[in-house]
Amino acid sequence: PQTVWIVLRDYLKAQPTLRCEHPEAAARIFMGSLISHVLTQKLLYGEAIAPMDDAVLIDALVALMIGPEA
Repeated sequence: PQTVWIVLRDYLKAQPTLRCEHPEAAARIFMGSLISHVLTQKLLYGEAIAPMDDAVLIDALVALMIGPEA
């Protein structure tokens, strides 16, 4: 995950239109959300208890990061 955090952090730093004040924190929040989703859905039987479509979660995360208008 650290390599992905670094790549995502650097991407967020390089995008002035995103106005991300804390790219390191934002990258960790993004990755943590994805990791949590996979753990709860696949390992903790979340698919049976509280299913969440992968695409829906990813779309929501991206909208939070870059805004719905992007």
